[in-house]
Amino acid sequence: MKKENKNEKINCLFVGRVEYAKGIYELIEAIKLINKKHLNIEFNIVGGGDAFEEIEELSKSIPNINLLGQIANKEELLLKYRDADIFILPTHFEGFPRVLYEAMMSRVAVITTIVGGIGGIMKNNHNCLSIDVLNPQSIEKAVSKLINEKEMKNSIINQATKDIQQLFNGKRKKHLYLLLEHIGVSNESK
Repeated sequence: MKKENKNEKINCLFVGRVEYAKGIYELIEAIKLINKKHLNIEFNIVGGGDAFEEIEELSKSIPNINLLGQIANKEELLLKYRDADIFILPTHFEGFPRVLYEAMMSRVAVITTIVGGIGGIMKNNHNCLSIDVLNPQSIEKAVSKLINEKEMKNSIINQATKDIQQLFNGKRKKHLYLLLEHIGVSNESK
């Protein structure tokens, strides 16, 4: 179980390809907005990709950003998840990214867009907070909400933990069926 983070910095985490389709530019704009309201916050960005060098240049003038590049060592990456308070995935489209499983299993509050297959498991105000695609203000509002409403944050984390445990121990429908239901494919058509 995670220890309570009282006076330490709030640690936000992004793990994924550093490219336009993953919402990295919206995240950078949101960080600028968040920095105006919350001084005791840090953003760790893990991953490499087409926009890495541009994001690296943009982030030089923005406080509280750590652009970490790719982390191939699984234990080191797991530590980044465990140290995080909030996981942010502002992706534009997606199947179902493994990083959401990793955040849920690490007891990190998830903020994500509900696109593609994500809505098959992730539900707003249940096991995550949803954000709008291409909307930095939506990211800023969700981060602020989790910082200011600790009971909500804990409720989302606890529900995500239950959901991921049920999914992987077979007490809940398998991921494939949840995704098919989400996109409107019934059992009869398989």
